[in-house]
This record gives sequence, C-alpha cells and structure tokens, in this order.
Amino acid sequence: MSNSFTTQRDKTVSILSLHLICRRCNRYCKDDIPNFVNTVVQWNVQNLNIDLSNSLFPTFVLTTKSLSVLKLKRLLLDDFPSVDLPSLKFLRLESVTFTHYSYIIDILSACPVLEELEAKDLTVKKNYRVHRDCPGTYVTGLFNLVRANISGRHVSYDCLNNAEHLQLHVTVPCELHKMFQNLTYIELALDFLPRLGFFKWNWVMNLLPKSPKLQTLIIDEPPKLGASICKIYHAKFKSTKHHDNSGCQIRRVRCKDPNVQ
Repeated sequence: MSNSFTTQRDKTVSILSLHLICRRCNRYCKDDIPNFVNTVVQWNVQNLNIDLSNSLFPTFVLTTKSLSVLKLKRLLLDDFPSVDLPSLKFLRLESVTFTHYSYIIDILSACPVLEELEAKDLTVKKNYRVHRDCPGTYVTGLFNLVRANISGRHVSYDCLNNAEHLQLHVTVPCELHKMFQNLTYIELALDFLPRLGFFKWNWVMNLLPKSPKLQTLIIDEPPKLGASICKIYHAKFKSTKHHDNSGCQIRRVRCKDPNVQ
C-alpha cells in the first residue's frame, strides 16, 4: 500500500494533513498501517489525526519534527524510545491508554511550543504515586501554553500554570503548587466523589489566590443521581488583585440538565 502511494505522489509536494480512522484492525492491516503512516511522516506531514480503535500506536510519530497538530484517539501507547515534537502547537489525547504514567509526562515535556492541549478519558495501566520533587515525575517546558481542556486526573494541573484559558473536569482535589499568573478564564466542572465532596470548595478557594489575573470563573456542579437541576456559578471579577466578596459578582443559575429525564 505504501509503495504504490509513494510512487504515485509528486515528491516535491508535502502532505499537509492526514486523518486515519480504523475501527477494526486485523492481522492483515497490522503492518500496513504503520508502514503507511511512516510513509506519510516522511513527507513532512503537519496535521495528523489517528483513531485506531485501541490498537498499538506507531510510536515513530512521536519524533516527527514537522507536526504542528496531533490528535490521537482510542490508542494504546505501550512503549516508545523517545519523544521529540519541537513544532507541535496543538495536542489532543482522547481515550488513550498508557502503560505507565511517566509516558504522559514524557510526551507533554517534549512539546516546547505547545499552545493548546486537550486530554479526555485517559487510562494508565500501571498507575502509582510519585513524589513531585523527583526528577522525571513532572511536566516541564509548557511555557507557550494558552488554552487547555482537561478531563480526569492523569494530567497534573500544575503543568498548565502558564495557560490563559482553562476548562477542567475535576474529580479529585489535586494539589496546586504553582501560581497561574496568566489565567484570566477558567471553567470548572466539579464532579467529586461523594466521599471527597467536603474538599470541593476548599480546593476552589485554594485556586483563587493563585490566579491574580482571573476575570471569569464558571463553576458547574453536575446534578446528583436522580436530580434534574444542576447548579452553575458564574463569577466576574472586577478587580484582578483581590478575590473577596467586594471584588466579584457571583451569579447562580439553575438550569435543566438535558441528560436527565
């Protein structure tokens, strides 16, 4: 497949974008897909969107220096020797399974010019607690990050501290150690387990003083089981220096949840 593709293409023209969706991979395409992707990568592809339905991911993609947009969905990242994505500005990880938590750290740390990050429904097979001060246990280098949309607990919020716009689906009260100096807008979906509900508002109040430029705070509390009303808190900060009752206006909106009959 890749040989015929190479033969028919004009070698002077780069490939700008490739969207590859494979719902069912069998033994016949097990080798064809990596070979095809490898061929495309050699043509300096800039935008790559891969959905392989929980199949092993061709890891050489993670050293493609021409990539500016990478979207991965329903993939298994088992092992890769190195990561180098010097041109990547947009990264989306959806329903991706990692063998080790350190693989997430390695990928994010290899994107020095990343501007936008989306992560949803990530799974880690061998998850373990690590001390944040140990080398290689935290993400470094996301200095250009502008926007992030994160669902779940496998991406540390501290690595998002340079962002201006955040959307977070929070399920556990993760520790916050860094200042969010550039943050002006944040949208929180607080979906804590009942046993952790006590920490919900303490976590929010811990975030506010770490965000000196915050202008807009939206908090969405999903409805409890069997309820049809969800709560949305919308705060507009008048002052960027203080986060007290005189510096913001908080509006509570009661709305019908479309997912509840």
